[in-house]
Amino acid sequence: MIRKKLLSLLIIIVIVGSLHATDKTRPLNIIFFGNSFTLGSGDNQVKKVIGGIPGLVTRMAEGMGIPAPNVERALKGGKSLEFHMKEHSILIDKPADQVFNKYEKPIQWDVMVLQEYSTRPLSIPKVGRFDLTLRYAEELVAKGKSLNSNMRTILYQTWARHESLPKYYPNMFKTPNDFQNDLIHHYSLLRNHLNKVFRDQSCDIAPCGLLWQKLNFSKHLYSKDRYHASAHGSLINAMMIFKRIYHANLTAEATLPVAKFANVPKENALEYLKLVNDMK
Repeated sequence: MIRKKLLSLLIIIVIVGSLHATDKTRPLNIIFFGNSFTLGSGDNQVKKVIGGIPGLVTRMAEGMGIPAPNVERALKGGKSLEFHMKEHSILIDKPADQVFNKYEKPIQWDVMVLQEYSTRPLSIPKVGRFDLTLRYAEELVAKGKSLNSNMRTILYQTWARHESLPKYYPNMFKTPNDFQNDLIHHYSLLRNHLNKVFRDQSCDIAPCGLLWQKLNFSKHLYSKDRYHASAHGSLINAMMIFKRIYHANLTAEATLPVAKFANVPKENALEYLKLVNDMK
């Protein structure tokens, strides 16, 4: 009996190990839903040349010797998950990017990255609508899982506005920490909700806003509008999203060329790398 149990356990370990190996030996099919925070609109080089967060993640994968993912970008500035469910969910069934032309439809998505409009998850009346975040995130995930029940969901946690913006401080929050803690709380609720609904643990959070909090909301992370991410902010966000997608820590060898292309100094990139790699 004991030998049979040990054999069963060994088989499970081998299967799980092979699944993780597969993740790194074939291109993943990844679909991003988001707005300007995913587009990388706070920096022209990141947005127009690199291709935003999806482009940064792709370059990081290549630097790690992982096949570049097949990426669909359902992105539009200023929009919420509600908009994407109503206007872009067709891309789940029929992706527009030509990289998918060689694949049989419908595509089985390995990963769906969701970035909500940055103030919707908040508890502030007339600003936050967390009920809508729950509803439309669930609908998008359900549609993706109808094609691949093993699809994983990564929630791209956003960040607090800069402390110099009077619209938010002290009218809505006393400090950026209060703003961020509200986001952290609601993204945790969203993850728990999705995992309960789909009866698995396939949803995880990329705690990008928490990283900004650990860096004391450094001005280097923000673009000139003190709202969007600079190249620094987009780089650390992409590093965290990469870690959640591939279950792997980036190396300096893979990170520094991407940072250089994004015009982020080596010393800053190495600081962000250590912070991300230290995250569980």
